[in-house]
Amino acid sequence: MTRILLFAFLVGIQTTAWSIHPTGFFPKTIFIAAPDTLDPPSCTTAPDVSVSCENFDPTLSIYPGIVDQSPNVVSVTQALNYNSFDTLCNRGLIVRTFTVFDDEGESGTCSQNISVNYLQDYFIRFPDDVFTTTCPTPWTFGEPTFFKEDCELIAATYEDSEITVVPDACFIIERNWTVINWCTYNPALPVINIPNPNPNAVTNHPSNLPGPIVSSIQTPGDPWRATVVKVTPSDPASTDYATFYNPNANGYRYTQKIKVLDTTDPQVINPPADPFVAADSSNNDPLLWNAMYWWDNIHQSHNLNEGEVDLSITATDDCGGSNINIAYSLFLDLDGDGVMETVVHSNQLGNQPGGLGWNNVMYNNVSNGQGQARQFDFRPVPTNQKWGFALEWTVANNQKTAYVRFNTFQAQNTFIKPHLPHGVHKIKWYITDGCGNETVREHVIIVRDTKVPEVICINGLETNLMPTGLNILWTSDLLQYAADNSTESQFLRYGVRKTGTGTGFPVDAQGYPISSITFNCNDVGDNIVELWCIDLAGNATYCETMVTINDPNDICDPNGILVDGFLKTETGDCIEEVTMWLKGESSFAPPFAYSFVADCFYEIPNSIFPIPLTWNTILYPEKNGNPLNGVTTYDIVLIHRHILGLEPLASPYKILAADVNLSGSITNFDKIWIRQLILGITQAFPHGKSWGFVLKEYQFPNPFNPFSPTPPYETTLQNLTTQPYSGDFVGYKLGDVNNSTVCCAHQPTATRHAGEIPILLETNTGQHFLQKNDEISLHFKQNDAASLGHQFTLELPGLELLEIIPEGEMTPEHFAYFPDRHALTTAWEIGGPSKFSLKCRATQSGHLPELLGLSSRITRAEAYAGAPVQRYTPVLQFPVSEKLELYQNVPNPFNQQTEIRFNLPQAGEVVLEVFDAEGRLLHRESGMFEQGMQRFSLNSQKLPATGVIYYQVTSAGE
Repeated sequence: MTRILLFAFLVGIQTTAWSIHPTGFFPKTIFIAAPDTLDPPSCTTAPDVSVSCENFDPTLSIYPGIVDQSPNVVSVTQALNYNSFDTLCNRGLIVRTFTVFDDEGESGTCSQNISVNYLQDYFIRFPDDVFTTTCPTPWTFGEPTFFKEDCELIAATYEDSEITVVPDACFIIERNWTVINWCTYNPALPVINIPNPNPNAVTNHPSNLPGPIVSSIQTPGDPWRATVVKVTPSDPASTDYATFYNPNANGYRYTQKIKVLDTTDPQVINPPADPFVAADSSNNDPLLWNAMYWWDNIHQSHNLNEGEVDLSITATDDCGGSNINIAYSLFLDLDGDGVMETVVHSNQLGNQPGGLGWNNVMYNNVSNGQGQARQFDFRPVPTNQKWGFALEWTVANNQKTAYVRFNTFQAQNTFIKPHLPHGVHKIKWYITDGCGNETVREHVIIVRDTKVPEVICINGLETNLMPTGLNILWTSDLLQYAADNSTESQFLRYGVRKTGTGTGFPVDAQGYPISSITFNCNDVGDNIVELWCIDLAGNATYCETMVTINDPNDICDPNGILVDGFLKTETGDCIEEVTMWLKGESSFAPPFAYSFVADCFYEIPNSIFPIPLTWNTILYPEKNGNPLNGVTTYDIVLIHRHILGLEPLASPYKILAADVNLSGSITNFDKIWIRQLILGITQAFPHGKSWGFVLKEYQFPNPFNPFSPTPPYETTLQNLTTQPYSGDFVGYKLGDVNNSTVCCAHQPTATRHAGEIPILLETNTGQHFLQKNDEISLHFKQNDAASLGHQFTLELPGLELLEIIPEGEMTPEHFAYFPDRHALTTAWEIGGPSKFSLKCRATQSGHLPELLGLSSRITRAEAYAGAPVQRYTPVLQFPVSEKLELYQNVPNPFNQQTEIRFNLPQAGEVVLEVFDAEGRLLHRESGMFEQGMQRFSLNSQKLPATGVIYYQVTSAGE
């Protein structure tokens, strides 16, 4: 900026003005002569400056400029010429030119040269070698550092090369550093190679790790003294790295060695669902999996139904995705018998030694090792274009994804998704890194048909009521056409119902298709009917048609009600979805049966059942299904106390309900049947019955022995003297002796639990983390003396159960093990403390709470205690950890809600934070928790609809 100073000009008058000075403006007293008597303005600069780059001031403020000027100077400007100056490296010549002006516009100039001298003189310390058991992110292990880096424009870059065959590590990264000074570098000239010193014969000795210093300093104690060390253990003398220093060096090159011995297993990213369901809606391909040696017993065909299956897994490793190797073993059930008899190994594919080649599987090689070679691709193409199993993978950053694929000999790098037969299969993934660390994941694969059949109804039917007032139509009367993509027509099944009377494929109480529909006087007119079709895979659909019922002979008498009545429990609760049966016969007519469904109340008009009362006709209610409704271990507790005479059941209906095997008495066999149902061993009571009904008007002669005489379970409609006849029935749910059954929609579904009862867990080793194949003894006990009993499902997702050891009054009858479902169920009704032990083997590595859990999946988790009795929730109390432990959420993945468990070493506040893949905070909550196993419940309404989320749990002690 040019500063303009204004002066006051008075001839011969003394005044005050401003004089220019390099460091500012200072007032002084001068005499100003008349303008026309002064010479042109002039100035004198300080001597030229010569300075080293290290001491150079780029602002030039410390270098004096004008040191003298003529009295008539009123303003000064400065111009800088950098044409001969390197501004990047601060070297060369700067010319300063000053121009002075008087008040008449006359000017004069003076100039000064500032020479900046450049000298390269930096020293360098190369980074240490590294021996590490982890692979950090980012992959940084130091870099060169510099001394006297004043004017140099130094760049330190590296290129990595990997050596995988080494005796004392998994692999070595040779990081080749290149250091150059862009101010002096000449790409046509060589750089100085600095050797990596390894003075000790022991490979990983600490003395081999330090990086050398290259400098000219040899003063002992100076931190930048040049390194003096043997380059190799066999050197006769040490090498002074000052000999590699050159102030005019064109650059340096040095190799840093990073030895890696990784001990961390690869991690699976978003593991596939287990089971993984492959939905197939395609038509069966007759050119795949179709030969005389293949047989589908369900479809009764040599042509196996197949579908496209996308099988993949993604893993990550701290040492990089390319460091991961993924293999698979694909177990196939190729005959639909529920046994996976054939396995395809990814290390035996194509042209590999001992490989399958293409268009080949070794059928039944799981059991006999060798198997039988069988083809599956019968497309009319050359042999080298037949499909075979393959393995494809991709690498992105530090992740590797492997895929099960088909390819051909001709195009081995072109892949498609494999076509696998319908059924239940399994895949086991083996994921290893370059250091031999392995992670194994396996999951079930279900390939199934999901396409519904095509069904077309006959367009409208018209028929008349029979003399009995009834008419029956069969599915064949309504069907015009049906076909399916995988099920042959002869194996399609059909069902029928009136529209609005149910949902799903129509089946009876035994699960058989309802293949006919009965019309009566109530149906005179137009009726919309659903004709259902279901294939062998369980896919069902329906069409609708109109059925018109006529009564040309006036069979239906609309006057009067024949029978009606209520269907309730002894406590007055309505019972819904009860099937009312009318069955009868006469000497001159065939037997007949008629049924309908009633909710709480039923009535039978004469118009529906116009049968003479002289016929032998009986009426009775029936309700089956959902045998566990209202049935818990607490019912066994009450039955047990009744058998012992400690607390008899208080009503004849409860006594009847306790007789679940319909033997006419209450014995321990009834307890066994109920316990087996609760444990999941059986799915129904003997005889398939769930409910019983007794005519309400019946008075029990001995309420404490309602079995003798046998109570009336039905009523006869023969020779009724009054109409309508009131046929009320009292219903009781078999196995439910505390009236907890939910028998109608508006009834409360469950009693709220009063709290939690801990099931204490101890181990024989105190371990919290198990390695795969570790064996461990788990000791469970419930110490509440006031307990009456409990039931629950013990989840064993990561444990194989070797032995159940009941203790005290517990016996093997109190347990059921389901190895295919990885679960153990228990039901205990004796009361008081209970305890048992399990011997297990870990099938995968993990923390104990990740391998073991308590749920209601098979047997609902409940406990009973107190007077009056209340329900409690049993919870598994793991050994207290020494530090905060966070476990995988369950279930994962999830739709509505998931549970995040953690083991807290001491009571206090705990914070849960949930993030998306970009690290944005989605949800945060906190709470005060007691010591031990605790949990957060996370609702999906707080999260995005889909995607991967991450969570962390912190406590005050962490």
